[in-house]
Amino acid sequence: MIVIEEVPTAAKRLTAGDYVRVGLAVLWVVWAALAWWSAPRETTAEQFDADFAAGRIASYQTTDAWDRPAPWAAPARAWWNPDGPLLAWTNDNGQTFYTWPHQPVHAVAQELGFADISHRSGTSPLAQTASVLGLALIIAGLLVLLGGRDPRRGTRWFWFWIGQIPLGLGYLAWLWFERPAMAVRPETQRRSGLLGFGVLLVSGFAVTALVIGARHVFGSWLVPGL
Repeated sequence: MIVIEEVPTAAKRLTAGDYVRVGLAVLWVVWAALAWWSAPRETTAEQFDADFAAGRIASYQTTDAWDRPAPWAAPARAWWNPDGPLLAWTNDNGQTFYTWPHQPVHAVAQELGFADISHRSGTSPLAQTASVLGLALIIAGLLVLLGGRDPRRGTRWFWFWIGQIPLGLGYLAWLWFERPAMAVRPETQRRSGLLGFGVLLVSGFAVTALVIGARHVFGSWLVPGL
């Protein structure tokens, strides 16, 4: 009987590029979790009454509009307006809600002031933390993209535009398909910046439509947004 011995192969050693990819991916997951949790959610006046009665409200703001963020890492900001008609508030768990209260907002604001609930302008602390993490993601990605090796599947301009796809999905695509900071040889025919810009336009509309549809199906608590 002939016995064939298996020759053990050396385990693949992690490279600096692997650590860069994993680190950026973990940072994206942390950012996504914080951004999702702290995103403003539309709710009912009854929910506000319940949060107020339970003492869960940490701060509030009267507003008439939300500023939709342009970069995907930027948090939504409420424009301050003492006459409302919207009332936004942040609970002690870091979640932010907004609604049209039953009473005029200045009357509700007076009740909140009597309860020693602070008025806050801008974004919640948790949303600001998510914004800082998102900014760190963008800066780190640009440093790797511009200062690292030539991308393999697309030009730098291609991945620059892809990286601006909403929700950071293009950022994940760059990490997955390109494997930045790794010693790989670029392909002969790489995708151009013009193609990346076109993909950004199409995917931007597609992601927005999917989010609106998902919010309609699953509700604004699970799929927050403005």
